[in-house]
Amino acid sequence: MEILKKALRNNPNIGLLLYTNNKFCLIPKWLSEKDEKEIKDTLKVEVMRASVLGTDLLGVFCAGNSSHLIIPELIFEEELKELRELERFGVQIHTLSTQKTALGNLIAVNDKALVLSDIFSEKEKEEIKEIFSLPYLSILFDDVEATGSCISFNSERGIITPGSKDEQLERIERELGIKLLKATVNFGQPYISSGLVLNDNGFIVGQLSTGIEISEIDNFLRGYDE
Repeated sequence: MEILKKALRNNPNIGLLLYTNNKFCLIPKWLSEKDEKEIKDTLKVEVMRASVLGTDLLGVFCAGNSSHLIIPELIFEEELKELRELERFGVQIHTLSTQKTALGNLIAVNDKALVLSDIFSEKEKEEIKEIFSLPYLSILFDDVEATGSCISFNSERGIITPGSKDEQLERIERELGIKLLKATVNFGQPYISSGLVLNDNGFIVGQLSTGIEISEIDNFLRGYDE
């Protein structure tokens, strides 16, 4: 598993700017070729430059797995047209009609499991569940509405905010088949996905992350706890 410790334009919250799965990674249009190559080599995926709602906050507005990507319905037409190029990877693009546009902060999903913020309406939950057709949990961690920002996982393992209750962690592991570790990024930051971007091949962690934080995450994702 490859590791990259990184800031983008001096911003250690790299998870706000990047979205990845095991097929591709969305990156800001202004990213340098050097940064693009480092990301590509670490995650071992193709990269695509994109924007959503006129911003570079790809990790905030995008949520998905290797088969489906959902984005806010308010996305600009030209941006949506560009993202439809991802269909060559076998990914279906979906727009969600909701005022809760920060989908990446509210949803965590891989090819086996779906975790939703409990602030979605029942109608919205049903629409999201229908898109992914996966086992799911609707949950809040420590009363934080941005559930997706508190957890990040690949196909088998992930990192969860220390603010999660033990019974929540155990429930996710039991019902969704993902092994989880409570940890922080960026020198104690509990909003995991803001400073951690990962897939099955590697992970990128925010520049402020300590050696201890990186070592704990690396050892766990590699399965050294077994």
